[in-house]
Amino acid sequence: MGDPEKRRRLTTETQRHKVFIMEEKNKFHFVRISIIIIIGIIAGAILFFHAFPGKIKIVEHFPKAPRLVRAIQMSILNYESTYGVLPWDTKKDFKFCTENKNDYDILLEILTCTPGPGNSNMAKGNTRNIKFLDIINEYQKEGYIDPWGKRFSIYLDLDYDNTVKIGNGNRKGTVFVYSSGPNGKDEEGGGDDICSWKD
Repeated sequence: MGDPEKRRRLTTETQRHKVFIMEEKNKFHFVRISIIIIIGIIAGAILFFHAFPGKIKIVEHFPKAPRLVRAIQMSILNYESTYGVLPWDTKKDFKFCTENKNDYDILLEILTCTPGPGNSNMAKGNTRNIKFLDIINEYQKEGYIDPWGKRFSIYLDLDYDNTVKIGNGNRKGTVFVYSSGPNGKDEEGGGDDICSWKD
């Protein structure tokens, strides 16, 4: 009948071998499933980027837009602090925007000390040649635009009563700036507009 101890050892070794084979199979299946999941995630991300490129750009641009809005506002306030007046000489409040882009581009040339698309060379508006605002990429070709390709809207209190009418309401202050936001619609500070007076 053979040695019982030897049979016991053979049985134990056989069982261990089976357990080892099962563990290796499980590892193989786990690795294969993990690879399939990773490939699926990558494929899904690629499809999303191709299907919704505009939405990705919106997410990317949101942090940049408020910085530009604040930069424009602070440049005008610093101009006012330096020269004692705002950088325009009409006697009533004025809105610089896409609809009057020539005036807009001249204002930005005054603030940047750099000719823009109109190349107006408005040094006379900034006689000390102080660079209050840094230019952005494509400024000289496209103008000072927001991340979605639109000019900002800039309200100046040029009658110096510390009140500016924006949309249907009045705001206290001298300088107000906003971007039309991802939808590109000027909503006078409403909708998705990104405004200097909003946190």
